Amino acid sequence: MAAVLSAAALLSLVLSAMPGNPARADVVVNNISVGEGASNIVVNPVTNTVYVTTNDGLTIINGRTQATAKVKTGGVPADLALNIATNKIYVSNKGGEASGTVAVIDGSTHAVTQVSVGPDPYAIAVNQTTNKIYVGGRAGLSVIDGKTNASTTINTDWVTQVAINQATNRVYVLANGVKVINGATNSVTQIDMGSSVAWPTNLAVNQVTNKVYIASRVRNYMELEVLDGASNQVQPIYSDLNSSPAGLAVDETNNRVYLGRTLLGDGTLSSLTGVLSVFGGEGGGPIDIRTGETPEKIAVNGKTNKVYLGGNYLGVKVIDGTTFALSTLFVKSGTAIAVNDATNRIYVAKWAGTVAVIDGRIPSQLKNDFSGDRKTDLLARDMSGLLWLYPGNGAAGWQPRTQVGSAWNSMTAVVSPGDFSGDTKPDVLARDGAGHLWMYPGNGAGGWLPRVHVGSGWNAISAIVTPGDFNGDGTSDILARDTSGILWLYPGDGRGDWLPRTNLGAGWNALTAIVGTGDFDSNGTPGVLARDGSGLLWLYSGDGTGGWWGNRKQVGQGWNPMTAIVAPGDFNGDGRPDIMARDSSGALFLYPSASGGAWLPTVRIGQGWNSMTAIL
Repeated sequence: MAAVLSAAALLSLVLSAMPGNPARADVVVNNISVGEGASNIVVNPVTNTVYVTTNDGLTIINGRTQATAKVKTGGVPADLALNIATNKIYVSNKGGEASGTVAVIDGSTHAVTQVSVGPDPYAIAVNQTTNKIYVGGRAGLSVIDGKTNASTTINTDWVTQVAINQATNRVYVLANGVKVINGATNSVTQIDMGSSVAWPTNLAVNQVTNKVYIASRVRNYMELEVLDGASNQVQPIYSDLNSSPAGLAVDETNNRVYLGRTLLGDGTLSSLTGVLSVFGGEGGGPIDIRTGETPEKIAVNGKTNKVYLGGNYLGVKVIDGTTFALSTLFVKSGTAIAVNDATNRIYVAKWAGTVAVIDGRIPSQLKNDFSGDRKTDLLARDMSGLLWLYPGNGAAGWQPRTQVGSAWNSMTAVVSPGDFSGDTKPDVLARDGAGHLWMYPGNGAGGWLPRVHVGSGWNAISAIVTPGDFNGDGTSDILARDTSGILWLYPGDGRGDWLPRTNLGAGWNALTAIVGTGDFDSNGTPGVLARDGSGLLWLYSGDGTGGWWGNRKQVGQGWNPMTAIVAPGDFNGDGRPDIMARDSSGALFLYPSASGGAWLPTVRIGQGWNSMTAIL
């Protein structure tokens, strides 16, 4: 039926497919305007304040009220860092009138002091224990005394990244290789990487274990190595001939290393070949999780054991560090991510000029959680018109069914769009024989509120598809194919009504089944699965704005024996949307999805389902 997973791909996904019921939280609760060019972001958890660099300076966000204030840094910002102990913010100016300086901003008064550090300053890091600020740039490494603002320069070659171990007072920089600076004496030690052609791209420090992790490109492959902070000796952890390193982060609380990679494939970099590799802090692993877009930005909340991934174009991925389940938040074009672990809020800077606020405490909505127990359910209509709720148990099984309706055999189509009315509870849309479309608002406890008329003339529609938020405006939408084969997007307005429809293309009458999958291929946007007349199954990836991403992709064959294909959401509790299919004998199968648009092994989950005339 489904496309067969390669042995290597299946092995790398074993742990990410573990059953369970991951903590489903993380909801985008606000988008704050900060100015164009939002590129770097830090959080002060003590004052609950967020700082974002933009083209024209620094925007300060009050984490409690979401109010903003602007501070001119005197130039075009390149990077920023924060000293929580002194409540001072440091912004390197790469251009403008104050080019070659660091703006020192008082977190209380917002007063600005300029400190000269030389041409093209870029990376900044702060040692809060010694109150020293390290600024990397073309001139080398500048050291600012946080008390006096006096600046000195260490000759290290051009510095592109700075990382600090405050426990040992050691500074690690990327500058023609990796160099270690003694914070007390400013002496410099060049690290022997074991290869003259290694090009280190990222550093990450675990202060608890005194280890430094280094991601490098080495000719035609990549390598991850660990530097022992006591001996300065380097040991290889992992290498791969078919990928390139991207983001790198350390979770000190759980002693893990997260490495973003781009699979090279045929030698071209594709935005849909991203992988997050998870390593134990002592080198165990990796566990590979397909992420769609390459994880360029990685932020960790050690308290909740969650990892947040950002790329350049698509959504923010959330990885549960316990189950390795992946979910997607439709926050596009994130340039930087910061976590306030005191409030469990995550902030995503977007180049276009906003900061998305993610609340890690709010449970995310589940498309088919009709009973309100945080598990995905199924609805089915039998031949007598009774509607049954089959509550899922969160692990690919069932709890006892309950009757939730009668006389539903008058409906010629029944679908589950998720929350269509805007009350955070999943609803049902049903079309009667006269072509009227009705919304049955769910009450969140397995029952219904009074139905509402939401359309007429729907008897001209031959298929109704529920992909989720297809146009990226935060509300559930509907796709509908008319009798001529045109597929239409009917955007929901979030209040149980419609915005103007748009044409998504013709020729869809060649498809014998169309279902909305949610984010099936982990590209950050909902998509559609469609079966053609020969039984091939195709994935049409949405672009998040109401259109399609690239060309369709074949993801299965032999699906013509299936009499129903359903996409209820995540049924097995691994954080990814799944597919159910009924064959002609009445057997019901679960096709668990693997991140990246692949499948895990099929599971039979029921028999006797041929008595059902609708499954949703």
